Amino acid sequence: MGGAIWASFLLAIVLAFFTAVAYAELVTKCPRAAGAALYVNKAFGVPFVTFMVTFAVMCSGLGSASTLARAFGGDYLAEFVSVPTVLVAFAFLIVVAAINARGIGESVKLNVGFTLIELSGLVLVVVIGAAALFDGLGDPGRALEIKDGEALLPAVMAGAGLA
Repeated sequence: MGGAIWASFLLAIVLAFFTAVAYAELVTKCPRAAGAALYVNKAFGVPFVTFMVTFAVMCSGLGSASTLARAFGGDYLAEFVSVPTVLVAFAFLIVVAAINARGIGESVKLNVGFTLIELSGLVLVVVIGAAALFDGLGDPGRALEIKDGEALLPAVMAGAGLA
């Protein structure tokens, strides 16, 4: 995206807001733990459609987990040590599975801890960026630039999908 990466994040926030509002409305109508599968089953009553939605949600979770494991084992850990990516990704998945098997309480506590670490990093980036802008080191005009050779709409949508 270039300097206009904020546009992708803005689109992702808008889409997440609509999703959150829809789920908030649905949970008042069907206050049971089941998520999208329950809502689709209540709306359509067709077992195959319910299965397809459940399968899609499961595939999304598997895709997310494998992407995180691959990124952790490849790009992130490679900065510190040289270990085969597949081995680290497999170990990462084993650790995540062990935490989940231990219990939901442990998983929630770990998620809260990681969220606080991530939030701290984001605040740090914002503070450093603001300091650079106020010191005259930044170029606010770049916030509207997109990467050369990129079409605006596909680039924004791809960035929002990643965000």
